[in-house]
Amino acid sequence: MGLKLCAVAVPLKPGLPFIQCFTDIAQLLQNGWDQTGVNWDHYHIEASVLVPGDQIIFKALRLHHVVTLLSLICTGGHFYRGSTMTETMASLITSLLLPCYITNTSHVSSQYLLQLMTLYCHNCIVISSSESWLSSLNKVSFNISSFTSWHRLILLHVLAILGPVLDYRFYPTWNQEAISDPDCMTIAQARGAVMETINSLTSIGITVRRGPPGTGWVTARQYFDDALLATTILFRQAFVTVTEKAKGSHAGLSNFRTAHQPHAVKLLRRSLCYRPDLLNAFDQAFTGPDSAEEPVDLYTIPLLAEEGVVDLRCMVRASGSNCPKNKHDPIKLIHKGATWSLNQAFMRTYADILKREEEVKDNDKMEVDT
Repeated sequence: MGLKLCAVAVPLKPGLPFIQCFTDIAQLLQNGWDQTGVNWDHYHIEASVLVPGDQIIFKALRLHHVVTLLSLICTGGHFYRGSTMTETMASLITSLLLPCYITNTSHVSSQYLLQLMTLYCHNCIVISSSESWLSSLNKVSFNISSFTSWHRLILLHVLAILGPVLDYRFYPTWNQEAISDPDCMTIAQARGAVMETINSLTSIGITVRRGPPGTGWVTARQYFDDALLATTILFRQAFVTVTEKAKGSHAGLSNFRTAHQPHAVKLLRRSLCYRPDLLNAFDQAFTGPDSAEEPVDLYTIPLLAEEGVVDLRCMVRASGSNCPKNKHDPIKLIHKGATWSLNQAFMRTYADILKREEEVKDNDKMEVDT
């Protein structure tokens, strides 16, 4: 019988933002990755011995350590839900930045689930004719009457727009099986779905107040645009942080950043190319006297939800039969969401679809002739 000892860091203060406890990479670098005595005011360690048949599930970003007491075979992976989308985004970003220095960084086999969540939200908000679409969102832990949950919904859609940016398979150093055309199509389809979903939430009049009473209200599109732009800027700054903080035995971090930052910037710009105004704002953030090209603490990625209110009254009035719905058209979504990185796969797949359609027509014609 095999045995595993699993120790996991657990927050001492449930109300403390999770990211601030566990992703200050700068502090890890300064302390030589030794967490002994670090942040004890934020968390404590809980340990369990696992026997065959046991399962252990914990949130992203939890510091953990596993020791094999008796040999056994075990498996693990990532899964996602709306209530932890902030941690998921931070995990994806830090995994991409530090794959050689932290464990459990591979989201390749599960990342498509994020695209499926985006398509599910698109079906609820844009396609479904049901008046219960708000409750349908609740099934994936998005209760958007809560400002925090609304923010997490927006972060899911930001992740979908970024697409290739956070996927190892789009980087030159990926030396395993290349990303498949169907996976590229799913990424493009999810990006297209985001564009329609944000348009729909905006058209039905949803507004969000960011900050305490007295601050201004913004539309769903404005909120999404601000979150997307801020995330792309902070992500690029994170490369600078990794470089500046890497010293001595951790100089390899600088090599990682040097090799990947130009390509990451290219992918970031491609992800914004569908909105020239956002692309221009991103470029301007890194030029001129007020350039954002300076280190930041990695736990500022992604943006934490600030105090705010979501106005759902207009959504209730717009729901049901009075709310125009669209037919599901995956090809249209793929076409909308395709970037230069995905276009080749799109053209191959689209050409294959056209070829099959022609074959069907030829077969139908032959049957008629006979």
